[in-house]
Amino acid sequence: MSCSREAGKGERIGIADAVRDHHRHRGEEATKSTSLSISYRAIAYKSSFYIHLTIVWYLSQSELVYGSLWRIHYRSVAAMNCESFSVQNDY
Repeated sequence: MSCSREAGKGERIGIADAVRDHHRHRGEEATKSTSLSISYRAIAYKSSFYIHLTIVWYLSQSELVYGSLWRIHYRSVAAMNCESFSVQNDY
């Protein structure tokens, strides 16, 4: 039984070389998957940041314009009531 096998290009590769190449290849795959998970994590953090930034901007705008989030509904209802009263007063 031989300790080496024929390589594809006519060269002989020993078992130690094959094991080393196998581990090197596995290391490259691990590095790829780690870098992919880091990039996916970075995308998730970035999108989460922009979602939170948008929510904070929306809440600050409604707070500045209407005074509070709960008054948005009341002001729109009051505006509808005033319109209905003005229509009723015109008749």
